[in-house]
Amino acid sequence: MLMCETKKNINEEEIEIEENVNRLKIDGSSARNVEEAIHVLQSSQIAVDSHPEKRMKGAYEAYEKENLPKLKQEHPSLRLSQLKQLLKKEWMKSPDNPFNRPTKAYNQGSNLTQGTRPEEKDEEDSDNDEH
Repeated sequence: MLMCETKKNINEEEIEIEENVNRLKIDGSSARNVEEAIHVLQSSQIAVDSHPEKRMKGAYEAYEKENLPKLKQEHPSLRLSQLKQLLKKEWMKSPDNPFNRPTKAYNQGSNLTQGTRPEEKDEEDSDNDEH
């Protein structure tokens, strides 16, 4: 009897309605299998660059402009060419370098899975049916 009485005493205003996380959509994207779900979740976290080589020159010039004065202060006896060599070594490890970010292959499409083309899958299926 105590349980029935306590349920009746609870006001509707006191009950907090939790959001249904099963129905959430991330930026209007949806996934129907595990691979698509991983893709949707990763794409919201990290932007994939298809052509990092296009941003290489500008990014390096900005990096050089920012870090060359620091290197000159740290190593005042070095020549400019030596400073640029040190700068280039640091640039290769820097997160500002577009080649250190995730990239997308030039032929990677949304309908390709595990590197096999649809024609290859059809040929494999027809070979298995004959045996």
